[in-house]
Amino acid sequence: AHGGEVLQTVKIRAEIKKLALTLYLGESNLTVRRAPRDESYKLANVQIHFIEALFRQQTDSSYKAMVRVKNFLVDDLRKTNKTTSVTRMMDRHFTVDPNAQMVIVSFEFKPKSPTNSMALRQLSAQLESLYICINLDYLMTLQDFFISGLPTGSTKTKTRRAAMTSVKEISTKTDNDNNRLKVDPKPSRPSITAQKLPTPSSKPSTPQPPTPSNADPEIETRIDVIVKNPEIILLEDQHNLNSNCLVLDLALQMRMISVGEDSKLYIWLKDLTVYSSNFAELRDSKNAGSKIKYRILQPAKADVIIIMDKQQQKIDVRISDIIVSIAPAVVKTLIGVTSSLETLKTDVAEEKEKVNSKSLFTPKTFKDSGLWYIKEYEEKQAKLESTDILETVKEEEDKMIEKEEKIEAQTLVIQQLILTLETVEIKLEVNLGSVTKSVVAICLSNLTTDVKNWTTDLSLSSTVNIEAALFNERMLAWEPLIEPTIDASGSVLSPWCITCSIVSVLPLTEKIGSAVSNEQARKEGVLSSTPEQIVFIRADQLLNITITKTGLDLVQRLSALFNDVYNKRLPFIEDNDQPMLSLFNRTGRDIFIHNLDGLQFAENMLLTSITLKLDGFVPLVAANDRQPTARLSVIEEQDFKQRQEFGIKIGDVVKTVTINRTWKRVYELGPSLNPNWPVQMLCDTQVRNDRRCVILSSIVKVYNNTTMPLIILNIDSVDPKKYHRMA
Repeated sequence: AHGGEVLQTVKIRAEIKKLALTLYLGESNLTVRRAPRDESYKLANVQIHFIEALFRQQTDSSYKAMVRVKNFLVDDLRKTNKTTSVTRMMDRHFTVDPNAQMVIVSFEFKPKSPTNSMALRQLSAQLESLYICINLDYLMTLQDFFISGLPTGSTKTKTRRAAMTSVKEISTKTDNDNNRLKVDPKPSRPSITAQKLPTPSSKPSTPQPPTPSNADPEIETRIDVIVKNPEIILLEDQHNLNSNCLVLDLALQMRMISVGEDSKLYIWLKDLTVYSSNFAELRDSKNAGSKIKYRILQPAKADVIIIMDKQQQKIDVRISDIIVSIAPAVVKTLIGVTSSLETLKTDVAEEKEKVNSKSLFTPKTFKDSGLWYIKEYEEKQAKLESTDILETVKEEEDKMIEKEEKIEAQTLVIQQLILTLETVEIKLEVNLGSVTKSVVAICLSNLTTDVKNWTTDLSLSSTVNIEAALFNERMLAWEPLIEPTIDASGSVLSPWCITCSIVSVLPLTEKIGSAVSNEQARKEGVLSSTPEQIVFIRADQLLNITITKTGLDLVQRLSALFNDVYNKRLPFIEDNDQPMLSLFNRTGRDIFIHNLDGLQFAENMLLTSITLKLDGFVPLVAANDRQPTARLSVIEEQDFKQRQEFGIKIGDVVKTVTINRTWKRVYELGPSLNPNWPVQMLCDTQVRNDRRCVILSSIVKVYNNTTMPLIILNIDSVDPKKYHRMA
């Protein structure tokens, strides 16, 4: 340094334009250099494009390293692929700039200085948006490729058994040799105690918790990780570019700060959503809304805070509203995604134990039968025979005393886990097209859980509100399946609530003595009757469940529908993509519709008015601006009495029509030729193929099914011989 100026001393820059790795199935001869490969055994091709590394160090011992990766690709190279197959398994997202860096990782160190009270180590990583396209059979093939060379559990067991057998044989041989050399004329009780019992004076001192070698209190460590909206795509049919798929989308940000033994971890999960889409539309669509066919999980977010030091371990988890919609088409796509596993051929012969058919029915002794329900007993008996019971009890007592001293020596550590979940709502929907309707809704709201001291003295308290509702198509309204509770005044409705708690019966000091007695009782084969914890599950209100015939019909209908979807017996419906709400004009005249409140035109939501021709119809969409706040959204919307109305103009008459539930059905338009019969309009709501049809028509309808035209006459009530022509 010159005059206190910090100068650069080392600079290293390296570039790698391309790294490629090809995975092959089958065995290979590693002794032959550059042995030819069978191209039909190709499994995957991994490519990393343009890796750039930069390192700088300065005279004050500070340095910074950075690594940037332009792109990385994973391709499926199996010979079973077709020209129409999806072979690109991983790539940058379709909406990301091709010149953007996919991965940027930097590591920086700054020493302690007059401006910095302590040294700083900072690791930053940023991952650009990418997509991971997965087919389950290909995923299982990759798993088998990487774990096929690892030793299996059976191999480890056989090796362990062989080692134990060898040790036992050596021990037996040594004992026999010693017995040959030993001459003792006096009979005595054989003792198998092999080591001297520890005395109280020889107890080791209570060890203190070891301090990690990297926990330097003079250095602050920071880790920042940002993951920008990766998409995980599960394909239904990999060999079809227009395949249906399930998409998981999220954004993740993590920050960790550590100083010595004190650490804080922050995790932010945003825009977590799951939806069903078409792969071709997903790849080519530039509009985020048009690529979504079914929204399975509405966008949710979660915040996690973890604080750990010598005195405390605290975890705080907060999750926003989780709204899940399950439609038959989604179940169909999920079945299609998982059905690809059936095409994966596995070698079952290697997984099963070989059975000798000749000795299968040969009678065996009870000891050699190897029954599963006596193996544990035989192991216990063998252990008791090979170990002195008095020695075992003495060792357990010493361990408990040592554990008690450790607990008394250590400082009190506070452990706490707080989980807060605002709403979990699950909806079952009907219709096989792109437009669905919810008919069953279940909601868990205000879920709070507080767990303390789970390693020493566990205590838990939790509360949750439960709601359930069914849609009554005859009344066009939601009806509660679990009735809400009403307060004493009769004005406040609240969901049915459950409270759960776990409390400890014995204090911590008494638990140690109880543990010793329980361990001794366990050795003797006697179950302890002393409870250590009590679990309380309580509901302060009665559980009232309302079951109606409409609800039973709905359950039967849903069961048949999802059963048909599961067994791939999908009914053909021509109006799958028709809107769930439509307005029909059967008044005999053109009408003008305007002043929509709580409704929107489905074809163009920016329109505010439209002229509806005779016998025409227009699709509508019910607006939903309210968000659920600790209540079942469908019940909340209904109780809030959100208006769904519009204005119509027939001639010079203007009326406001309400279609929310069944508020009003008949509207007077003016007088007619018969003073006793004014001109009236009927607003009739019907359900056709799970769709709501609002029909505006006359209250009296006359149909002519003859082959000749008819004249409708109105007879005078005073003089029957007089009449007036009506139509």
